[in-house]
Amino acid sequence: MNVSNLSLGTRLGLGFATVLLLMIAMAAFGVFRVTRIIDSNQVISDKTHRFVLAAQWRADTQLNLTRALASPRPVTRPRWAPTSSHR
Repeated sequence: MNVSNLSLGTRLGLGFATVLLLMIAMAAFGVFRVTRIIDSNQVISDKTHRFVLAAQWRADTQLNLTRALASPRPVTRPRWAPTSSHR
């Protein structure tokens, strides 16, 4: 069967159906890609949040160390430590 043997209405209908199928395929591909981008964005967001938490923990630890080293309390020997009998 030759395409030129089909009536004008049939050829227009086939052309419209082809364009419609291509649009549906492109829309499905677009939705698929957008969902992958959303998933990737969630992974990046989780990693960024973990990085922020780790940076905050490091800053807090550094602040605690600075405060402990700046403390005016004298360093004393713990009670459980043995006394030195060598003098």
